[in-house]
Amino acid sequence: MEKKVEIMPRMRDLKKGKKVEFPIDKVCTVRNNVSLLNAQGYKNGHKWRSETNVPKGIVTVFRDS
Repeated sequence: MEKKVEIMPRMRDLKKGKKVEFPIDKVCTVRNNVSLLNAQGYKNGHKWRSETNVPKGIVTVFRDS
């Protein structure tokens, strides 16, 4: 049985300047969640971004502010 990856809680709980990695097959979900978090956190000055590393097969999410 495949282990379930809790994406949104892990991204939301990131501290400023930290990062978290997810498998590349979750790229659509991760990017959608980054957009949602940025929309929700706009007034508070919170900002997330994601980077995809295809050779390594990971998507990295960064909490910038």
